[in-house]
Amino acid sequence: MMQAAGDNTTTLNGTVAIYQGQALVTNPREGGKPAVITPGDHAQVLVNGSTLTGPKQVTAEDEIKLIPDCSAPDWQLNIRVSSDKMNAYVRIDRTPGSRYRIFDHGPAHELTVKAELEELIKPEITTQEVIQLLQAKGIVHGIMPEMVQLAIASEQNSEYLVAQGVPPVPGIDAEIRLVFAEKLQKNKPEEAPLIHLHDVISVEPGELLAEVIPPQPGKSGVDVYGNPVLPPAPKNIVLAAGNGAEVNKEGTRAKALIAGRPVLSGHTVTVYPSYTLNGDVDAKTGQVLFKGDVIIQGNVLDGMKVEASGKVVVNGYVANATIIGGGDVVIHQNLVGGTVRAGGVSAICQRLIASLTTLQQYLMQLVPAITQLKKHPTVSRNRDLERLGDGVLVKMLLDTKFKQIPAVLKEIEEDLEKLVGAVESKELDYFRKSFSDFTKKFCARVPLELKTVALIQEFCTKFTGEIKNVSQVLKERAREKAKLSVPYVQNSHLESSGDVYITGKGCYSSNIYAGGNVLIYGSPGVFRGGEIIAGGNIKVRELGSQAEAITLAQVGKDRTITVDRAYPGVTIKAGARVEKINSVTHGLILEGI
Repeated sequence: MMQAAGDNTTTLNGTVAIYQGQALVTNPREGGKPAVITPGDHAQVLVNGSTLTGPKQVTAEDEIKLIPDCSAPDWQLNIRVSSDKMNAYVRIDRTPGSRYRIFDHGPAHELTVKAELEELIKPEITTQEVIQLLQAKGIVHGIMPEMVQLAIASEQNSEYLVAQGVPPVPGIDAEIRLVFAEKLQKNKPEEAPLIHLHDVISVEPGELLAEVIPPQPGKSGVDVYGNPVLPPAPKNIVLAAGNGAEVNKEGTRAKALIAGRPVLSGHTVTVYPSYTLNGDVDAKTGQVLFKGDVIIQGNVLDGMKVEASGKVVVNGYVANATIIGGGDVVIHQNLVGGTVRAGGVSAICQRLIASLTTLQQYLMQLVPAITQLKKHPTVSRNRDLERLGDGVLVKMLLDTKFKQIPAVLKEIEEDLEKLVGAVESKELDYFRKSFSDFTKKFCARVPLELKTVALIQEFCTKFTGEIKNVSQVLKERAREKAKLSVPYVQNSHLESSGDVYITGKGCYSSNIYAGGNVLIYGSPGVFRGGEIIAGGNIKVRELGSQAEAITLAQVGKDRTITVDRAYPGVTIKAGARVEKINSVTHGLILEGI
């Protein structure tokens, strides 16, 4: 070994120094002691080939090697497969390697060899290595190299999805085909109502009511191990027979045993006969709700409600009560202070269609009216028109020529609200939102968003197009044309998806909304105070009163209103034609255009 260039002259003891990783030893002088070297942290000391574990005296003649610690980097792949074996995840746990450097140290009698960290070494991982480890574990399907690369590149020891199986495609469960509904719709004449599947329909003994459409198998998938994954078996259906029905041994076909109204509840098919209540509907009996036809032999009294999915017949009178029938409603005596609806939601749909048609006609007339109004000298000098735009004219016309529009909008809003939850339709839901936006802009105190005639035209055209679209949906739900018949009506509200017949004295201070015709031809056959809005024709002997009771009769295009006698205070609308009666008029016939 080389000795240090400068010997310690102040002591007789030997010394040891470290320079650039080498130990430099100076022997002691006479009477002195040899130098002592001790291994420290992260450093290994070999003297004459032996590794030191503690202090040792050394001389210049000894062979000394100083070895700093050095460790290789390492990594471990943790693999997790989901319980369904469709997803494989990896987490890479990395252990970095390290390289140390021996500290230099000047001559000292006793010296502890120390080392400092010079470099941390990251493990080198390749995509192919990871894939090979996955495959060694049996994961051979759906490996995603790009996700493996992402896991390798990540500085955090997080889990990454690196392989995915192909899930099986489930089969199609068995379904129940309602044969009776299809048969009824197919056999009805062109103008007959289409019965919705949720409505109650009459059948005869022996008729096929329902049958099971068999399930269809699915398609197998494959998991990350390459094993096939079978789809779940599709569910089958076995029909059960309730009262009035029977099923075959296999439970695939159901037939009617009796005449009545078929109902499917779950997988059970039942046929209900008509229900007859002998007596009054009052507080003792409570409300009457029935899936089928209901016959009330007595009266329906204050606060009561009769609701049936089929026909409702009341042989007595109805006072301050509600009658709702999915089919026809017949009241043989008087109706006072009541609400009667024949045909379920279809009656609301019929009235809503009429209101939307009226609104559409008004909107088509609006732009021409605005164009004409702008030419008026007084209007052209209006400072608000110049400052706020043509929307001012919309407000002016709503207060004058088109003052009926706000009332029509209110009726539409109320009917749309009634249909919430009763009719499931994406088109109807979209129209509700569109209608809300339309009314907000159109009925603003000053429609500032409608500054020009062009914008107003575009706004109205867009909305009338939406009216046409939603009207198609409403027409589908309004095809069932039930009938409503009662001899005398007072202070009541009548709705029918089909015709309304007032067979006795007449109708007073009431409203009638019919999807079909309205016929008031009893004796004397009066309609006085209130409004009739019909999708078909209106025939009435006497309309209004000598006291000029406010009375309205309205039909659409190509429909006719026939009145034997009309009094002042009566307004008759037939399509675009409007007649206000100012004197007693006989033999009036008005056809809508």
